[in-house]
Amino acid sequence: MISPLTARQSTRDPFALEPGPEATEAIAPIMGAFQVAWPFTRLDADGLDDFVSRWAGWLADASERRLHRPNTMPEGDPQGSWRQA
Repeated sequence: MISPLTARQSTRDPFALEPGPEATEAIAPIMGAFQVAWPFTRLDADGLDDFVSRWAGWLADASERRLHRPNTMPEGDPQGSWRQA
């Protein structure tokens, strides 16, 4: 996602970044123009229910043309994940 503190906008949120300077900025511990829209989380075989449900919902919404921009970004609370803020 692009930080709301910048004048830049994207036509799609969230969006992917190729490896490079912009992706490095997104995961750096700084307030940059690019930010991660969903916290990194470990996927365990025992805890896949939330992951599968979330993606199944997104895919179902997309197939029915109901997928829309998230109401808030980042979508998930980064507290306790890779970002310590």
